[in-house]
Amino acid sequence: MSGPLGNIPGMFFDTSRNKYFPIPRATLPVPRSNLREMGIEPLMPTTECVESVQSGKKRLKIGHASSSFLVQAGPSRRRVRVVHRGRDWERDSVHRTHFASLREEGKHKLSHCLGERVTSYKSMAKGSYYATTDHGRVILNRGEGTVHVVTVCAHALVALHADIARMTFLAIAAGPEPHVHHFRRDPASGDHFSMDHTDLDLPHGNLYSSSSYDDTCAIAAEKSIIVVKYDQAPRVEQKRHLTSDPLCLHQAEPNILYAGLRSSAILMQDLRVHPQSSRPTMTMPSGKAMVGVKRLRDSAVPWGLVASAMDHQLCIFDVRYGKSPLRELQGHVNNYQQYLGLATSPDGRFVFAGGSDHRVRCWDTITGQVIEPAPQRYGNPLQKSFEHRVQILDVRDDLGLDVVDKGELQRFGRYT
Repeated sequence: MSGPLGNIPGMFFDTSRNKYFPIPRATLPVPRSNLREMGIEPLMPTTECVESVQSGKKRLKIGHASSSFLVQAGPSRRRVRVVHRGRDWERDSVHRTHFASLREEGKHKLSHCLGERVTSYKSMAKGSYYATTDHGRVILNRGEGTVHVVTVCAHALVALHADIARMTFLAIAAGPEPHVHHFRRDPASGDHFSMDHTDLDLPHGNLYSSSSYDDTCAIAAEKSIIVVKYDQAPRVEQKRHLTSDPLCLHQAEPNILYAGLRSSAILMQDLRVHPQSSRPTMTMPSGKAMVGVKRLRDSAVPWGLVASAMDHQLCIFDVRYGKSPLRELQGHVNNYQQYLGLATSPDGRFVFAGGSDHRVRCWDTITGQVIEPAPQRYGNPLQKSFEHRVQILDVRDDLGLDVVDKGELQRFGRYT
């Protein structure tokens, strides 16, 4: 039965509670053989209902492996429901073991001169990736060993917006006069790209970050967000003025943008409405400047968002009720550094964060536990101290981890 707003994709209407709720997404089954290959024996806990003669009540006795069972008590004390977590629990165990056992696969030198730093990086299918540097270079790796390096301009590039379906790239350049370089591939000319310098009238000043989704690219400038769209050529769609500098952005949906501000507030911007309609959704408990925001998949944490800030803050919020975080992840280290890496696994169940102590840590977003590296797994990124602060992290589709250490790419994959 549809609700008062009709049928909403991804939601269902509960008539008894008169509310819309997200439809749970199906999870992929994980064979038990995968657990045994990694040395994990699936445990089958036993439950037993024991009658107490003195009190006349029943109590539930759970065996040694109760971690795979969830006990829920109903309104009545006699009603106790036992729900088996099943394949979700098994899959999480596989992923925890996988990330704890990552090993180094190789290193790639991305910088071409001393002091050059990678400013953005994104992995793609079959080992391919693209990156930008602060010396104005764009690096494209096609995966089979072919690497293209293009010097775009003399200014630092903040990010590269890649739209593979439309065969379009946007290189965002900072400097005294921020600007955008537009690349378009000619289907009739093979690998030939034509480059145009577009005058988008970007505001002068610092550019902090960028995020893109489909044909929309959001640029974080001083106390404003510039929304760029394109069909034949890029154009400025909106200029959204803010009360503080947006230091980090994340756009996970076509019209919803999350911005972490210097004032420690997190905004949820609906690009379909007037900017003044956007309100501070969440605030970090420490009151310090934001470093990173990532929207989690609803299959992991419904309406969840992970946010990192200075003064060792890493929290998970519910974007609907942001007065206080759902959970604070312990162990994160940020001694007032603005740029530190933050990434989530494709299913949103694990989050990776770089620390100001040159380390990378991983947490389970559901339990909040830190994923410890497996013993005797040398070369694991979770036990390695990198030469520089890790400012860029990316989790690949094959659950490998890419770490950018200034001008060097280090790739980690499954331990065999």
